[in-house]
Amino acid sequence: MTPSIAQLSRAPHRGEARCDALNPSHPLRHERKTPRNRGASSFVARGWMRTRVSRGFDTSAPYDGAMSPDRRADRAVRPLDPDADRAGAARVIYASADYLTLVNGEPPNERDVAEFFTDVAPGRGVGEMLKLGIESADGRLVGVADVAPGYPGPDTWYIGLLLLEPSARGSGAGRRAFEWISTAARGQGARRILISVLEENVAALDFWRHLGFVVLQRLEPRRFRMRDHARYELEHRL
Repeated sequence: MTPSIAQLSRAPHRGEARCDALNPSHPLRHERKTPRNRGASSFVARGWMRTRVSRGFDTSAPYDGAMSPDRRADRAVRPLDPDADRAGAARVIYASADYLTLVNGEPPNERDVAEFFTDVAPGRGVGEMLKLGIESADGRLVGVADVAPGYPGPDTWYIGLLLLEPSARGSGAGRRAFEWISTAARGQGARRILISVLEENVAALDFWRHLGFVVLQRLEPRRFRMRDHARYELEHRL
């Protein structure tokens, strides 16, 4: 499945969730042992209800303009509709076979697509999650992201997954997505953003550190379908 927040995060959960934010890891500092809890970095296997999240992470509190960095970013990054955007998200997931094979030990399949829209962070519902799409200049979906606002605490947002198809990597799409997420988080009073990255995913670690993330801890190995992965949890202060 696509790695999830529960997997990349701290507390063990039923069902796995995606892992790693982005797809580009290397041992860093602060290698202290911690409880085997923080799952992967996406929360995609929790089996939520098929609730629409096209207006925000909470159906009772839709996003407004103040939560988007600017109009350009608003067009480039947007909440996904689980029905209307399913085909586009599936294309991105299948195109990212290199990353998902690294994580799971097998190429992506329909299970990964379904779990992207249904996974949730521990103790959260579908309507509390942000399933985002990242578009190219011509409006084509080239990436997806899974975010848990207010997880694991009210002052924190957790990026469970930031997945870009190969053609979009290195184009600035990942940075745009992070800017959108960080602006939205700040607008909701969050003080930090957390992510989890696979230890062997060196490119992803470099990417997030370049954006100002610092390593908090090394998480104990956890099973992702056919493979076991240790992860690093990183933090960005807002």
